[in-house]
Amino acid sequence: MTQRRRPPLSNGSGRRLSFESLEGRAMLSLTHLYTFNDGTADDSVGTAHGTLVNGAAVLDQKLALQNSGVTSGDSANVQYVQLPANLLTTADATIEFWFQAGQSENWTRVFDFGNKVGGAGDSYLFYSQQSGAGDSRATLHPSSVAETVASSSTTDDGAPHQVAVVMDAANGAFRLHVDGQLVSSVPMGRGSNGLSINDTLNFLGRSLFDADPGFTGLIDEVRIYDHALTAGEITVSAAEGPAVVPLPGDYDRSGVVDAADRVVWVTNYGSESNLEADGNGDGRVDAADYAVWRDNLGLGEPTPPSQVLEDESLTVPSLSRSIIELTGRSELHLTSATNPLTAEVRLNSPDAWLFFENVKPTEVMSDYLMNVRVNGAAAFAGINVRVVQHGVGTVVIPQDYRFVPLEVFTGPQFTGDSAELDVYTYYNTPATLGVLQQNASSFVLKRGYMATIASDANARYSQVYVAQDHDLEIALLPEQFDNQVRFIRVLPWRWVAKKGASDIGPETLDASWFYNWNNSEDSTLDYEYVPIRQQRWWPAYPTNKEEVTHLLGYNEPNNPVEDAYTSLGNGSVDTAIAVWPELLQSGLRVGSPAVTDGGKAWLYEFMDKAIAADLRVDYIAIHNYQAGQSAASLKSWLQDVYDRYHLPIWITEFNNGANWTGGADPTYAQNAQWVADITEMMDTTPWIERYSIYSRVEAVREMTYSDGSLTPAGQVYHNNDSPIGYVQEIPANHPTSGRSIASYAFDDDAHDQSGYGYNGYVAGVPRYATDPTQGQVIDLGGDSHVQLPEGVASGDGFTFAGWVNWDGGGNWQRIFDFGNDTSSYMFLTPSNGSSMRFAIKDGGGEQTVQTATLPVDQWTHVAVTLGGGSAKLYVNGALVATNNSLTITPSDFAPTNNYLGKSQFTNDPLLNGQLNDVLVTDYALTATQIAGLMANTPPVFAAAEVNLGPAPIDTPFSGSLAGLATDADPGDSVTYAKANGPAWLTVAANGALSGTPTDPGLATQEFVVAATDSRGAVSYTVVTIPLQGAVGRGPVLAFSADEQADAPQAIIDAPIAAAAQVDLNLLLTLDHLDATDDAWASLAEPVAAGAEIDEAAQADLNAAQFDGAFASL
Repeated sequence: MTQRRRPPLSNGSGRRLSFESLEGRAMLSLTHLYTFNDGTADDSVGTAHGTLVNGAAVLDQKLALQNSGVTSGDSANVQYVQLPANLLTTADATIEFWFQAGQSENWTRVFDFGNKVGGAGDSYLFYSQQSGAGDSRATLHPSSVAETVASSSTTDDGAPHQVAVVMDAANGAFRLHVDGQLVSSVPMGRGSNGLSINDTLNFLGRSLFDADPGFTGLIDEVRIYDHALTAGEITVSAAEGPAVVPLPGDYDRSGVVDAADRVVWVTNYGSESNLEADGNGDGRVDAADYAVWRDNLGLGEPTPPSQVLEDESLTVPSLSRSIIELTGRSELHLTSATNPLTAEVRLNSPDAWLFFENVKPTEVMSDYLMNVRVNGAAAFAGINVRVVQHGVGTVVIPQDYRFVPLEVFTGPQFTGDSAELDVYTYYNTPATLGVLQQNASSFVLKRGYMATIASDANARYSQVYVAQDHDLEIALLPEQFDNQVRFIRVLPWRWVAKKGASDIGPETLDASWFYNWNNSEDSTLDYEYVPIRQQRWWPAYPTNKEEVTHLLGYNEPNNPVEDAYTSLGNGSVDTAIAVWPELLQSGLRVGSPAVTDGGKAWLYEFMDKAIAADLRVDYIAIHNYQAGQSAASLKSWLQDVYDRYHLPIWITEFNNGANWTGGADPTYAQNAQWVADITEMMDTTPWIERYSIYSRVEAVREMTYSDGSLTPAGQVYHNNDSPIGYVQEIPANHPTSGRSIASYAFDDDAHDQSGYGYNGYVAGVPRYATDPTQGQVIDLGGDSHVQLPEGVASGDGFTFAGWVNWDGGGNWQRIFDFGNDTSSYMFLTPSNGSSMRFAIKDGGGEQTVQTATLPVDQWTHVAVTLGGGSAKLYVNGALVATNNSLTITPSDFAPTNNYLGKSQFTNDPLLNGQLNDVLVTDYALTATQIAGLMANTPPVFAAAEVNLGPAPIDTPFSGSLAGLATDADPGDSVTYAKANGPAWLTVAANGALSGTPTDPGLATQEFVVAATDSRGAVSYTVVTIPLQGAVGRGPVLAFSADEQADAPQAIIDAPIAAAAQVDLNLLLTLDHLDATDDAWASLAEPVAAGAEIDEAAQADLNAAQFDGAFASL
């Protein structure tokens, strides 16, 4: 029998690594080593063993500390490692360590060695990956001596980092190295060195300052040297990484001993240099190492799960004593507020999400995250999971620091080049946007993120996209952004409940969000903070504040007692409009100025002017203190605002009257009932997105007594669990052709195959199944539906055709329902109790056509056509019912809420069944075409992209697509049409192309061309035509707004980049240049009077003008 031996240390790269080699590499200077590989904090080369304190644990050979919301002074709860005193025994010393941390609070410590006086450090040496100054820093501070600080960019990004803090007393330098690179070197103060630190208290993960938070993250290894490592030694160490103890026989270091390890052994058999498979550590790969593999085969294999969810959703109160694995797009919802999880949950896909419906994020982090593993590794917030507010609970999202939230494509329909964009960054220069600079046409935004996209660098002309319930896959950017994008910012989204707080803390009221008429706070795990631009000049904008998604506009600018009124020049709406772009450049969702309950006229003037100026307002904020309001009357008062602008409403201040309003004061009981009635109304009104009560308006109306305890009204407000405020918005789709045509094959997605860009979005967990007769289908199953964009059914004519396999169930399910609300819609139900019915309504009575109930458990082809005053209903290709008295068309009410499988009426059940090959058109197909769809194959283009041209500018162009799309059905013909693209090109039905390009601004023009067969089935390709003589968008030259600035120096300092090859024309950005003093200004359009800095005038210059401008300098 072969004896199992302790394997040698490895750095994970296949090189064996022993303690001796560590010492030799650093000239025998390693005095203490903490690898955590044996599950303890013992010193592997010395005797200074550490102690795991307060639940500090070792997971996967790493020290795991979870201190969210816990301060270092909380000695009973803060998790850390206590190391012995007197670790620093020489003047020269190096502390080297590997760690991962994300979502860090300011001033957390990876290590802190020293002593303290009272609640603060006295003599100390520490490293913080996220200081309060917005950097990472190593700080050396002997008692009574000034701090020596070496700093660099923050390292709390969730990625693994190696850091070395070096006290090089011999050379008088205090150095900081990150990931093998020297990032800072500063002179050490007099008397500052390793011996100057009185290291009687030595912590990993805890600060010597009681107010500082404890560290949350993973510490992989800590090394302490009695020597100042050289830069070269640190670079080598970073490349080799920390020491790990592989499983015996795990030759590929996968964490599992399996057949792949035998392949490594075979490959390296006989080697004395490639020692990945040297299982017994004798310096040679031989037969003995095969025995090591054989004897340990299967080691590391995880216990098989007791349940697997693959593309499924499961809701249960709690889970215990089991293992459940989620793959694909799956969701596990735990509804219990107490002890919901004692089982193990494995999240093995970025789209496998775990929901705690009634447990806040801090509690999930501290009590339940330990039960979660992500792709085999322990879950850790900010490293491999996001832990985020979700209503009154939490969602755990298995996405690590490498996750890509947004991918943008230069071509329509996700074609062309692409770029992956990260969170927080302002992509608003040619350098940051790169290939996307004025060259973006489609994008995919992942669920759980928001993105602001703008056609100017300051986000003045912009739109916010939010992917709350599902990914957003925008195949065609709106015309105002297509190939015009100059600003993108992506932020993590939070599923915030409606109920907020203002003058009382969110903890007291159990609110989900809060604001304080300032920009002085930060969001926490449990509460989202919303900053405000209180008045014209104050406070500062939240430009780089993370975990902030919204910004409130000016506070009561119509109220003469408020500083917003005075700072805007007596509440000038025009001034507010002029400076509004300043708020938009944050890239946040921005709310309107919040007027008083007597300020609707001011609000309406502001909103009308903002709309006219194409200035974005994402939601309307408003106050109300009117006495004696009922829930119904307050809703009616707000409905006037909503009906006018159809934007979500935030009531950021309200109460049941106030000390400045008339009317009798309510009793405590009456006020409690009023709060209950009002919050119920707001919670059940979908267009009221958020609300926040204002408390301090006389005692009887307040939420708390003077001692801080809750009043009856405060208790009602506190106990109310409000729903998530934001309602998923499906971006409208407006192809340049104006057509309303869509085709859905449901081959693993709900993309529109027609080319017109009406991609569908599946609510809930999409289930795509393989049917023996239909192929790939979507199974809605009574718990899901598909939402289609606005515009998909808005013409005078209409056809819906598709295959339905209905599983039966309740009456009034919907095959489709396209409408706006319960007063304007058109739908097809498989059964109203007695028949399959189509109905259309626009405020009056329904106009219907119906036939026998749809058969159950069999595939049936159904179709509805509208045209020429007739509604026709088809079943399996045969006309079964007609109404020739139709007077309503879809264009009469332009439906915006368009569903497959869902009703406009909330009490109607979802469709229990499957759909396939759905076709929607803006014209009525003929009976022959409907019959032909029963066994039809759509046309197919030979390629997803077709490159034609070039097309010279200002010269007639011609070409042809004839024959590029083919149809396998005998006798079927194909016609062509332009679905989207610049106006100059015409596409004839026979595929002939003609037109004269005149816009020199884009070097390559892109078109989506649809091919339709004689039965109405449709497909598309993307056609690109390079323009000959086009110049792209040219370099952007940004000049100083200072009239005294020297133009040539401005040119030297300006960033110059181009999205395409530069030819004759240049786009200049001229900021307040005086035409009488600067030759450049005369070349631009006049800047509007009163314009702000960065409000650019633009000029296209020909070669002579360009040369003349330079010559005049």
